[in-house]
Amino acid sequence: MEKKKIGIIASRLMFADSVCVNSQKWIDKFLEMGFDVHLLYGKIGVKSNLPKFELAEMDYKHSEIRAIKRMAFDSNLDKAGIKAFDILLNNLISRIKKPLRKYIEDNKIDYLCVEDILGGGKNLPLILTLNKIISDLKIPTIGKHYKLFWDINYFTKNLNIPKILNQLPSNSKKITHITSNSIAQKSLVEKRNISSMMIPHLINLKAMQELDEFNKEFRKEFGINNDQILILQPTKISRTKGVEKSIKLLQEINKATKKDNVLMITGHPVYHRGNYFEEIVKRINKADVNVIFANEKISLKRQQNGDEKIFSIWDAYIHADIISFPTTGVGFGNPVIESMTYKKPLIVTKFENLQSFIDKGAQFVVVDQSINQDSVSDICELIFDKKKRKQVVENNFKIIKDSYDVDILDEKITSIIKSYETESLFRWMTRQARRVGRYVPHPEKLIPEFIKGRPRYRAKQNNRNNNANHKQDSTKLLANPKGTAQQNKKPKGVSEHDILGEYDKLTEAEFSGKKDSSKDFSDKKQDRRNNISKKPVYKKKLGKKTGPQ
Repeated sequence: MEKKKIGIIASRLMFADSVCVNSQKWIDKFLEMGFDVHLLYGKIGVKSNLPKFELAEMDYKHSEIRAIKRMAFDSNLDKAGIKAFDILLNNLISRIKKPLRKYIEDNKIDYLCVEDILGGGKNLPLILTLNKIISDLKIPTIGKHYKLFWDINYFTKNLNIPKILNQLPSNSKKITHITSNSIAQKSLVEKRNISSMMIPHLINLKAMQELDEFNKEFRKEFGINNDQILILQPTKISRTKGVEKSIKLLQEINKATKKDNVLMITGHPVYHRGNYFEEIVKRINKADVNVIFANEKISLKRQQNGDEKIFSIWDAYIHADIISFPTTGVGFGNPVIESMTYKKPLIVTKFENLQSFIDKGAQFVVVDQSINQDSVSDICELIFDKKKRKQVVENNFKIIKDSYDVDILDEKITSIIKSYETESLFRWMTRQARRVGRYVPHPEKLIPEFIKGRPRYRAKQNNRNNNANHKQDSTKLLANPKGTAQQNKKPKGVSEHDILGEYDKLTEAEFSGKKDSSKDFSDKKQDRRNNISKKPVYKKKLGKKTGPQ
């Protein structure tokens, strides 16, 4: 049997940020399930042997993509500005659409899996291009959402392009939307009336890295002594990630331990106007603390370039003492499940999805919006009290095994793909039936439950039921002398009495010669008279329509 082909579409793949980390888990699972996986991206962090398509304009960091993003969201455009924006937008769409569509068609891709693009605002030309390709090719698509554009103030502060934003994400029937938490799921329904399947970020426990020959010199490579506490913040350097709080935590731990400890940040800087990265560098110099920006030497996967080693993000987790995740943004919270998996204590600020972990019994050092002496004492206790540390991290690891193992994806992906195959089968059955003039109703038992729960599906079912009831209440067609049917149209000058008389004759003819009948002639006649009396009638002279209002 020929393998089904699936195209993974992303701005970036195989970097050390949360989107790439989660994308890789899905890619590995698709390969494990026997799919022929194709990678379509703007930029890739690690070389891959999989079939691939690279287009620079698909990267949200491409200079022209960043320019159009600034025009749309970071300024107030007048008419001339909006016209210039439209020209640039359409130019970029045409440059992306032609080669991307050609690759999909030439390679006969069966399904698409789009990573954090369709509901965001970082690459508008790519979003609109994908919406058009999905619509034109009618290709079944998994649309994964990590952050929706309305959750980020940057994308909502100026209303330059309301028509575009009001259509994001697309409500196309061909897209199965995936959200990572119940908050995003609810938000998608409220804002766009789109239902989604909730699949949390997951961990591949079988692929967990351990201390080995490759990573045993990790600390030495970065100049970190074994007696120094290593605080790891596995995020990008952006304002929503609260790096300044990790710097404050490092200062307080240095005071408590009287040592020069280390903060390591694995992600790359995110550049915006009023550069946050420059602010962080000034804070570090003022606080006189040891901070390592490790994005050049830490990637999603290990690499060896001669004598130089590129470590994986998991090598950093293995050697860390504390994980810091002082986020102020929204999203699932990848560092939370990663710290639980690698049995590391976590200090975290309150964010929207944190409660979902706490409800399962997870234990963290949770702070509000500032690092205080109590939180420093709690984290130091977890570092130095081995018994308490073991109890906390083992409890958290058990939750990962029970609720966040990547094997959950098998059932979810199978359900999604089956829904696509069911829809394809139904379309084929409908085409065949229409050729012989018959309509085949949708096979309800073949429809997965998550599709039945979609607002669009429920609305269609209600319309079908209303139409069916309307047909039952409608009057039947009159038979003409030749025996063919004609619509119940009342000619000019014909009274209601004449029409009722015709119904009486029809009813009498229908019952003549029938010995056994479920309903006698008089009842049938009265029913038909009642039905026709409900219909609008015409006045003989004026031709005006009257009837029940």
